[in-house]
Amino acid sequence: MADQIPVIDLGAALGEHAPDGLLDAVRSAAEQVGAVQVINHGVPEDVIADYGRRAGRLLGLPRAEKARLASPGGHPYRGWRQWPGRLRPA
Repeated sequence: MADQIPVIDLGAALGEHAPDGLLDAVRSAAEQVGAVQVINHGVPEDVIADYGRRAGRLLGLPRAEKARLASPGGHPYRGWRQWPGRLRPA
């Protein structure tokens, strides 16, 4: 595993001369490290800060309350999903 989270410059990626192999680098980082840091994305700092506050409130809720936010039908990418399903074996 890498010592650092790879940095992806979205400004360069969206420019006329995107770096060769950029998509392969993103894929590799996601598979090998599990995360990337995106810079020059154009998202305002206040939006990022608001997201951080909202995510913190959500993650701070009791587990039972978060469970009520689960997606109907168990869709894996919508609503709240606790991972792993159990923190301790039954």
